[in-house]
Amino acid sequence: MVSSLLAGRDLASYAWRSLIDAGAIPAFGSDAPVAPPNPLHGIHAAVTRQNQDNEPNGGWQPGERISVGEAIAGFTIGPAHGSGEETIKGRLRPGMLADFTVLGADPYLVNPSELRDIPVLATAVGGTIRHRSEG
Repeated sequence: MVSSLLAGRDLASYAWRSLIDAGAIPAFGSDAPVAPPNPLHGIHAAVTRQNQDNEPNGGWQPGERISVGEAIAGFTIGPAHGSGEETIKGRLRPGMLADFTVLGADPYLVNPSELRDIPVLATAVGGTIRHRSEG
């Protein structure tokens, strides 16, 4: 009985497609040591349903995959909504905080298996560049 309950719990874990389809607004995070601190790893996992070694082949519970846009929203719009700050955070719009990351490739165009390897060129917080890659 316990093993069947645990198995059912595993099937409900990370059920992003089901949650989004039910109207939920996921708020993703990159809390180490549960997940790598780089949000691109979380985007990769949500889109491919695979780990860092691109396993399992075809993805774990592939029916729960979400799009790149939905995964990015999970790290931007979702947390802003979850904290009640969606009027000032989570999107790039006039009057909102300019928190953003400049990537070295378009996440909508790369092969999904490469999402976690996109280089971060710069990061801005409140419109101020806080990180810039060398070169």
